[in-house]
Amino acid sequence: MYIASLARRKVLSNDRGIKAEMTVFGVSGVAGKVGGEITPELAVRIGRAIGLRYGHVVMSSDIKRTGPMIINALAAGLCSAGCEVTDIGICPLPTTVRAVEKDGCSLMVTSPRGQAEYTWIRFNNYDGSSFSHSQLSEIERAMNSAEGMPTVKHDMIGMVTSAEPPATAHINKIIKDVGNIDCPVIIDCGADTTSLVTPRLMAQMGADVTTINSIVQRVFVGRAPEPIEANLRELIKHVRSEPGAIGIAHDGNGSRVGIIDESGKYVCGNTLVTLLASHLKVDSIAVPVNTTMAVDEVAKGNVIRTKIGDDHVSEAMKKNRLRFGGEPSGTFIFSGASFCPDGIYAAAVLAGIASEGSLRQAIGELPYYPICNSDVRFNSEKADLARRLEERMRSVDCRSLVTVDGWRVEMDDGWYLIRLSNFENTVRITAEARDRVYMHCLLDMARDLVVSCTH
Repeated sequence: MYIASLARRKVLSNDRGIKAEMTVFGVSGVAGKVGGEITPELAVRIGRAIGLRYGHVVMSSDIKRTGPMIINALAAGLCSAGCEVTDIGICPLPTTVRAVEKDGCSLMVTSPRGQAEYTWIRFNNYDGSSFSHSQLSEIERAMNSAEGMPTVKHDMIGMVTSAEPPATAHINKIIKDVGNIDCPVIIDCGADTTSLVTPRLMAQMGADVTTINSIVQRVFVGRAPEPIEANLRELIKHVRSEPGAIGIAHDGNGSRVGIIDESGKYVCGNTLVTLLASHLKVDSIAVPVNTTMAVDEVAKGNVIRTKIGDDHVSEAMKKNRLRFGGEPSGTFIFSGASFCPDGIYAAAVLAGIASEGSLRQAIGELPYYPICNSDVRFNSEKADLARRLEERMRSVDCRSLVTVDGWRVEMDDGWYLIRLSNFENTVRITAEARDRVYMHCLLDMARDLVVSCTH
């Protein structure tokens, strides 16, 4: 779930009749600017709406300064509805969901893609999956109810209990599934939640562990949160100085992983999806529409393409009973453990692959095709451009057209994807082909088509 999916706004009435504007719920929760759309008053109302439907809620947060404020407001709303609350403090998302009882849910206060000015209140079910559209609609209806939301009598008010994060349970599950590893690993947790789990996990699995940026700090300036190549220069430098080591990095809430191979090269997300699918020997997989066609070869064509977002991947996995799914963003889901994106579990599996030989060698045995991205800015109305693109795309000569999220035009030897950004006047274009010349040809074809529709 991205901020982009929450661009639509709605005016709500609070309990005192005061109008307050908020971002409408997306498929994973609600997000917005702190002090803007996201306020303590809104958090209280969210907590109360959820507390009326769940008897027990687990709460956690990342290191963001706003975490305690929003957590306390959520707790107040939950307790006012008679809900029992367990606050496990700073904890990764995939670890948090392990503390949820079958009739409960979890709320994590984090930031989407590490954007400091935004807060994301993420809702997850006991099995780790994101709240469904119907679940979120029910909560939103309760918050919009003209009658308001009832509170319970003083002797029925819920209580807040503090507890340690269930790191041991998470670690034991991963060790049971993955086994031991035997390679040096250098871990960069970005001084956030995974500092409490990943280094400990790798040490217990037998790895020779070195850590950087792996002590939880409320104020941190070491690196930006996203585990992308541009933010991992220090980790890359350390890996290159230690022969045979791999690098592991996480985002703030532990849902994503970034990997540096033994040569000190950043491994892109498309390669990681393909590598994990190959290693797990999956016979089918769920991935978003912007994922490499290499997974089609690994999964023998049994690929379910979804909208972009781990929530959509998880939903498709549940519906089709799949073992594995993932995104090029570095988000991976292992249904045998949870339907929650788990960058910690993925890190362990990838370290296991490195122990069997080397990541670089395993990657070299995979199918690989050049892929590139481009953006086209526009000034026209987004709805008008979408209509023109829809009309134009229906007449494109291609092998197949996938329209689950934008327009993915599949040819015999490549594909291109055209998507409208949800929160910018930008069209995102991705192209991939069996050779670089054809890739650029597809990219130019897509750009020309988009530009022709912007006039």
